[in-house]
Amino acid sequence: MAKIGAVKVIGRAKKIFSIILCVIILVFTQSCSLFSKSDKHEHDFSGEWQINSAYHWKICSFDGCREIADKSRHDYENGFCKECNHKEATINAKDS
Repeated sequence: MAKIGAVKVIGRAKKIFSIILCVIILVFTQSCSLFSKSDKHEHDFSGEWQINSAYHWKICSFDGCREIADKSRHDYENGFCKECNHKEATINAKDS
């Protein structure tokens, strides 16, 4: 009987220790985040346009953030996109 009681006590102690350890880790990580840079931020899309042949978009300039905004197709007028100034590709027709 004593062995079974000791096993139960040890099992409970392990559970209590695990809970206390989890609480300590949670408190430590939360308090550390008060003194460090937060992952939450207001996005800053003031940088240059990112472009490819079909689209233009902005990427948040906050360090490590890759949030995208204002992605849309180029809207050409007089050979240039009105929003990002991307030059429209021209196809040269062969003389026959």
